[in-house]
Amino acid sequence: MGIHGLGDILVSIECGYLAATKFEYLMLVKEFNCTYRLFSAILKCDVETVRHFLRAGISPEVQDSGSGERVLGEAIFTRRLEIAKLARAYGAELVRAHEESLGNTPTPELLQVADADAEEWLLSGPPVGFWHAPPTAPNAPPVSPEAIAAVEEWRHAKAMYRCEQLRDRHGVCAASKYVPECLTGDNAGRFD
Repeated sequence: MGIHGLGDILVSIECGYLAATKFEYLMLVKEFNCTYRLFSAILKCDVETVRHFLRAGISPEVQDSGSGERVLGEAIFTRRLEIAKLARAYGAELVRAHEESLGNTPTPELLQVADADAEEWLLSGPPVGFWHAPPTAPNAPPVSPEAIAAVEEWRHAKAMYRCEQLRDRHGVCAASKYVPECLTGDNAGRFD
């Protein structure tokens, strides 16, 4: 959050510059909220919350706004091997922050921060695919209501943005019966 909501103000300004419409802006803000919660879950070693965000469609290649680390790089750096395996199962490249992928070979920068177990796993050429994800622990704590709400808000904002794009391109939204009145009329959803 920052001091007196400064973090929210900075996110709003950054997303405002990137967004052309209010629904695109809303989607970016909600995605930033999910990303923040995803990286917080990595630091807390909350595997099920990370799984929840990845299953929902948050990219494992998303980068932390502070460190620039990607999900797998953050997990390796913070010694969270189970989360690294989960991220890889959902398609994460074997890289840190701003590196280029070497395919199924981990980058030297990633190996440099890996402990012995993680290095062995990385060098084994870990496969990609949901079926390779670590199983849910039988005594795993439930995903927090805040994380569930963040995903639902992001999905809703993303759907509204897609409807807005369809309306702008084709004059109609495939889900028009679900489109609120704010999407109708001249210049609806546009910043003035």
